[in-house]
Amino acid sequence: MKFEELKSSLKDKIFNAYVISGSDAYLRDSAQKQITNKCVSVLPDFNVNIFNDENFDVDKVLECANSVPMMDEKRVVVIADVSLQPSHTKKLQEYLKNPNESCCMIFKSEKFENKQILALCELVDCNVLSEKLLTQTVMQKINKNDVKIENTALKILLEYCNFDLMNIDNEIKKLCAYVNRGGTIKEKDVKELVHKHLEYSVFELNNFIVQKNAEKSFELLDALIAGKESPQNILVVLLSSFRRMFFSVTNKGTNKEIADMLGVKEYSIVVTKRLAQKFTPKKLKQILDLGSEIDHKIKLSQMNDKDALYFFVANIIS
Repeated sequence: MKFEELKSSLKDKIFNAYVISGSDAYLRDSAQKQITNKCVSVLPDFNVNIFNDENFDVDKVLECANSVPMMDEKRVVVIADVSLQPSHTKKLQEYLKNPNESCCMIFKSEKFENKQILALCELVDCNVLSEKLLTQTVMQKINKNDVKIENTALKILLEYCNFDLMNIDNEIKKLCAYVNRGGTIKEKDVKELVHKHLEYSVFELNNFIVQKNAEKSFELLDALIAGKESPQNILVVLLSSFRRMFFSVTNKGTNKEIADMLGVKEYSIVVTKRLAQKFTPKKLKQILDLGSEIDHKIKLSQMNDKDALYFFVANIIS
């Protein structure tokens, strides 16, 4: 089911096991919270067990899952961002085929690819919301603070935050505190106060690159690095954007199908294809090959990350 269907689903039935997966961390956390609150209302400290890579022990997980909840309808056992080994999967499969009815087990990660476990759970899809639903969600958050926002300001806010609800939520708190109750968030407020997500900055960088505007490209790189962005992180995101371009122009699916495969918004694919038109598929492949070569040299300490980043951008523009 989609994240937005979870609330109504919980009114009808609580499944014995869920997989919460998708690219939006805010939605993943929110889904976990909704399920937990539905199961546990009295003693969360006693009836919620959370395991991650640091404390994961499959036998301890199963011991908790088979324990009787204390003064609550159900116990919740969360397995978050754990790399399950085959031996773990086998034991968890055996449990999930005949689960304890008074326990709800939740597997949570950005990409959950364990098909054996997935087949025995209810999937909650937490990939990015549609722009319409995202806008409604953001407006609800703003209205709760008795604040208004200009349409242009809202559009820029979503773009600066790369349509990521976790980032948007943090920036809304800042903006609402700035304008105070009864105030209106204006375009200039967003531009002055909201931190641009690296993905958005790389989108701006790509625009300069396709225009072969070396001066603007290197000015933006200088500003990002001066703002404490890691050159290696910038390079990783830049390479990812070119992989997305290559995938978008070589895949025959619709924009929506490609967006679903990549876990991004359909609008992102439209923009990606527009940028990709400035390159042939052959050129995009050459750019990706160069990026892989540079990445390899960084790992071998044959290039430092800053020089590698500038070299990469210069070669694309030339």
